[in-house]
Amino acid sequence: MDAPLADGAVVLVADDDEVVRALAVRALEEAGYRVLKTGDGLETLKAMTHGKPELVLLDIEMPGLDGKAVMRIVASMGDRAPTVVFFTAQDGEEARAEGLAMGAADYITKPFRTGDLVARVGAALAA
Repeated sequence: MDAPLADGAVVLVADDDEVVRALAVRALEEAGYRVLKTGDGLETLKAMTHGKPELVLLDIEMPGLDGKAVMRIVASMGDRAPTVVFFTAQDGEEARAEGLAMGAADYITKPFRTGDLVARVGAALAA
């Protein structure tokens, strides 16, 4: 897979679906990213504190805290906040607009193509 050079940037994949998470992790690692992974909102907040990711690929529907609650916390972090890209099955126009209005850099819907995922993560990090 041809992908932009990731320079080892740290990306956190936060998704409770193990299959989806594994596909995303593999695609990002193959592109040169260092990848952390979590399966619920509370784990995601802990990983953001300890792993210091540059970007969080954030599912909306997760146990514990959902992605929107995590995003509200991220938005309150100011300059210390990682870039967030919502990564969800919620593909309606209103959901997309709400996610972007909350401060997400992008909104990727599932099912996804791994090449698109890697390209959009790279674009969000470069912005």
